[in-house]
Amino acid sequence: LKVTPLATQTLPMRAMTQWLAEEDSRPATLQLGDQVELKAKGDDGVLRARQVDLDSDEIQQLLAAGRQASRLALEIEGRLSFVLHDDLALKSLRFSDALIDEANETEDDGDAVVRLEADFMLMTQTLAEEIEQLIGWLDGEASTASLQGNA
Repeated sequence: LKVTPLATQTLPMRAMTQWLAEEDSRPATLQLGDQVELKAKGDDGVLRARQVDLDSDEIQQLLAAGRQASRLALEIEGRLSFVLHDDLALKSLRFSDALIDEANETEDDGDAVVRLEADFMLMTQTLAEEIEQLIGWLDGEASTASLQGNA
């Protein structure tokens, strides 16, 4: 069984950079978080910013100077926040308080196993839905043929 990593039609770095540079390019249900990693082409270094307004003039100037987003904190529909990396890794996953409250409303009759299963199903379903949405925003999965052509 051959396993290939997920690849999308649009490179994550390109999409993240565009989402940062052009507010109108962001999907309606996508909000920027408060951290970013910007790389320069070549060996000109990496800039990391945390707890900043990513729509600020400083970030826009760095993008205009040619830096590209290699990591970007995002939130989808107020349900899930994470840091998207240029290799499509999702890190620092955090489910919203509203989603956790929804999980807490599940009737479990004090049964810890039932509670765990319900929480797991809700979180897994949410994550799967948001990953599909993210892949869609990146213009879908790249075909195997296009990946081999780029190798």
